[in-house]
Amino acid sequence: MGPPGERDEDWFTGVYAAEYGHVVRYGQRRLADGEAAVELAQEVFVIAWRRRRDVPDRCLPWLYVVARRLLANEWRARRAAPDLLPMTDAAPDQESRDCWQRRRKPESAASGTPAASSIPLPPMDFAPLPSGSVQLTRLLHIKYGGGAVTKQVGGVYGLYVVPRRTRAEILRVLADVPGFRWRGQVVDRAGRKGVAITFDDREHDQQSLLIFAPETGELLAYEVLSLSPVRISMYQLILRTGWTDQLG
Repeated sequence: MGPPGERDEDWFTGVYAAEYGHVVRYGQRRLADGEAAVELAQEVFVIAWRRRRDVPDRCLPWLYVVARRLLANEWRARRAAPDLLPMTDAAPDQESRDCWQRRRKPESAASGTPAASSIPLPPMDFAPLPSGSVQLTRLLHIKYGGGAVTKQVGGVYGLYVVPRRTRAEILRVLADVPGFRWRGQVVDRAGRKGVAITFDDREHDQQSLLIFAPETGELLAYEVLSLSPVRISMYQLILRTGWTDQLG
């Protein structure tokens, strides 16, 4: 695959083309929802790009370990987060509620294989969060458009305690992204006041929404809606953040 110093976007494109289907199928065997398997694969390759210097030449087993770790973290978080607002209470229609109920029941691997949450996994150290506009522009995938940017912003706030200065820089970066629309003051699904921006992705029939706290610039919520018909595809509320000495 080439030495770490030459692992540029061409290297990543080659790895993505060769292994993306394998990672999606890995997720499909463990998740009841095909869309969730695609989202899992996207998260895996975000980490692969961020940690490209650590990826071995025979990278598929490494990608599987990353996917397994993400699944284990998600399932542990679901069990350990009693204060999250239930999706079934906030979903606007029965179809959305049924979809969310299906996604809350991940399938275990084939018979005889322990579930991902019970497999000992190696520690994964995430790179420090950059604070400069150039590095944040790259991290937030600006060149891929507003849909990718909103997903990355949600991911950044899900992984890091973002300092105030970096929050301000993120907002400055977002101000230059074409297609974002200012929606003014809103109330999120936990009843908190915020300001919102949206991005309409007509090609994929989706709208992405980010809600920020007006006083601090912290991200309160990230949502994705399908437009035809209009219903919630997913949402993320950030109710509190804090430091920990453990990942997951």
